[in-house]
Amino acid sequence: MLLKFKISNYKSIQDIAIDFSFAEKKAPNRYKELNYHPFIGNDKIRVVPCLDLHGANASGKSNIVKALIVLQKIVTAGLAYDLYHPNVIQNCNDITSFELSFYFENKIFVYTLAYDSEQIVKESLASDGKIIFNIENHSHDLSNLTNSSYSAEKLKEIFYIESLDKHELFKRTFLSILGRNYANLNKDVSLAYSYIVDNLEVHESNNFPFSFVMRKLTDIDDDKKLSEAFERILALLKKLDIGITKMEYRRKKLKDPHTISPNSYENTIDKVDTELSTTDIKIYRLNYANEEVSLPFNNESLGTKKLAPLLALILYVLDNGLVLVIDEIGNSIHSLLLAEMIRLFKDKRYNKSNAQLIFTTHNTDVMDHELMRISEIGIINKTLKKGTTIVRVSDFDGIRNVTRFRKQYLDGRFSGIPFPYI
Repeated sequence: MLLKFKISNYKSIQDIAIDFSFAEKKAPNRYKELNYHPFIGNDKIRVVPCLDLHGANASGKSNIVKALIVLQKIVTAGLAYDLYHPNVIQNCNDITSFELSFYFENKIFVYTLAYDSEQIVKESLASDGKIIFNIENHSHDLSNLTNSSYSAEKLKEIFYIESLDKHELFKRTFLSILGRNYANLNKDVSLAYSYIVDNLEVHESNNFPFSFVMRKLTDIDDDKKLSEAFERILALLKKLDIGITKMEYRRKKLKDPHTISPNSYENTIDKVDTELSTTDIKIYRLNYANEEVSLPFNNESLGTKKLAPLLALILYVLDNGLVLVIDEIGNSIHSLLLAEMIRLFKDKRYNKSNAQLIFTTHNTDVMDHELMRISEIGIINKTLKKGTTIVRVSDFDGIRNVTRFRKQYLDGRFSGIPFPYI
């Protein structure tokens, strides 16, 4: 579960801390008997199942999502020149930094990464308050990693050989080197690396090819599992009342990519290992005679083409207790359908593994006191002096969960809205 994400000197952001804690003074009465999650976690940790980042255009909402993507990319593949985007408006220093706090396998981890235009300047990992390793300007504290097989000198040698490039610039995170190549060295390092790489599903849009999400949800070469997965998706689609009675999904191997069917979803060619394939999806609807007729999925509305794969991704996240972060989650999706997707993360029947949803949207309909709690709405603003800022509705005095805070937001009580005039 995500606990906090701090960002410094990235695009419109000067300094910001996104807090995912349950910020109300006390839990609801008899909350364990409720059919929804007022918070997720345990007696030690309580965080929100959802966080809605609301704000005007160009306030910096997307930059929060992009910052998390950049952190994940650097951990996964190393520092590249196109990942350095410092704040140039507030005249910050040259160093961009991220600090990610998360709860995983009954431990609280804090991972810190700072870098400039050339290299990583600081990297550290702590577990339950104990420093596992700290590297700053090539100064190392690796004492808590040492064992009978790996002395401090041996670990430094690994750092210099595998984390530095030929110009002796720190380009690849030590977390990734140890987590990938020395997984048995330290359990906490392996857990932290696994969490950042595998447990964060971060996306810049709600537009996913079906093949992408189906590879996550099930083995697409197993017809039985594929059928079962589509039945689960179809069951949700039926509840959302968009008129689909059945769906079929086929992946056809290709020898020549030019033979792709024009009715394939978005004419998508997938490359799995060395194999090329095309995804063919058909949907079924009832005609005037109450008979099922098949139609190419590509002929569906843009909203339906976004909704069905998004539901598949949500099921995958809920099944595995992951964190789903999506920028502009509601694009082309009706507000009532969007509300139901959010509700999946709050419903105890579906969210049994402490999954989280963090999203941005301009759709104020989801800012309803019957759907969201005051800890679950973050208001994003941007000023010339401070850059992008965040405040949650729970931070304002006198606002309770029964308050109609959507109206107050639109009235400008919390700011984070445009003031247009023509």
